[in-house]
Amino acid sequence: MRNGLIKQVWSFRQPIQKDLIGIIAMNTFYSFSSKSSLIFLILVILFPNMVFAISTQTAKLVFKRGDVTATNSSLPGPRKLSKGSLLEPGDLVKTGPKGLAQVLLPDATLLILKNSSEVKLEQFHFDSKDKTKDNIAVNLIKGTLRTFSGKIGKRSPKKVSYKTEMATIGIRGTVVRFELTDSGELKIHFITGEGSITDPNNPDKVVYEFVSGNSDPIQVNSLSEPLPTSWPLPENDPSKIFLDLLDKPSEEITVIVEEANASLSEEDKIVLMAMDGQAETQSGEDVGSTIMKALASQNDSEITGTILSIATEINTDKAEVLVQSSIEGGMPPKEALTSVLSGMGSDDVSTEQISEVIKVAIDTSNEVDSTEPLTTGQAYDALIDSVNSTCQ
Repeated sequence: MRNGLIKQVWSFRQPIQKDLIGIIAMNTFYSFSSKSSLIFLILVILFPNMVFAISTQTAKLVFKRGDVTATNSSLPGPRKLSKGSLLEPGDLVKTGPKGLAQVLLPDATLLILKNSSEVKLEQFHFDSKDKTKDNIAVNLIKGTLRTFSGKIGKRSPKKVSYKTEMATIGIRGTVVRFELTDSGELKIHFITGEGSITDPNNPDKVVYEFVSGNSDPIQVNSLSEPLPTSWPLPENDPSKIFLDLLDKPSEEITVIVEEANASLSEEDKIVLMAMDGQAETQSGEDVGSTIMKALASQNDSEITGTILSIATEINTDKAEVLVQSSIEGGMPPKEALTSVLSGMGSDDVSTEQISEVIKVAIDTSNEVDSTEPLTTGQAYDALIDSVNSTCQ
């Protein structure tokens, strides 16, 4: 689990209309998901101020395909990673010839490693209450990497750097893709935002500036001559699709996403949602919620649940909107609520936020004609299921 369990949230003793003690009293009519869940619930009722001290300074592998491993000088041998595996500063993450890895850092920075890639997580530290300690340093050894800025990239951009032997790249609230070939050629494309290239041996020496917006890709063979290069985004690239949706009305966004859905892989759909908040829209539309609704209407609950949980981890402030749009798109309310609550495992999330998300889920399920209303008992079960999945 990347973050500590939400402080005081799991002492959520008045969910919507009923006190949890009342639910316990009704347990002859209601089946708890497991004895351990019931014990856990009793503990938080008896000890509501108990805090579960789990490190918030770990990254997490939120999605993978194929072989993904990690090595660390402090640990023996490579570790074979699975979805949900934790990563520490100093870990070297490698993907196999058919591998892919999506890594979420503590501040919700998302790193995507394509096949045959190696990235070292040199340093990362995030404290929501103390930005003076912000720090992200990632070293691309080889292969292809795409990055999506999290909280540090937005509040302390100078504390974020991506490195190769040839250059250090600073970012300012951006989505960037990198490709480093075996011959040492480096391609950089700022899809959104802006940044700069500096000499790794002289951090004050800026050798190239990326302007705000969709900058042209460049190729770096030597620091003295970064040159424009041809490296276009494919037509069905999820970042390109998202940018093309920014100024369109919700009806048109829905049609485009539904038509593109079949050609997008599961990881592409995660990227499509990860773009939410990375670029400004002038239309006033909530592009992310419209996309989530369209994806929920086109995918089964397992795929939608994965997308929804990761999207919530990336944009926790949008949890209410995400649970609403996914239910409106046809996802079963209990599964939608479980996925969103699973993505809210952050110390920043308050009891009030959890309560509001559950209220939104219940209210939305009552408003959508095509789904069964979410009961308080099911909402409680979703809460327990999310705790269990987060603790695994």
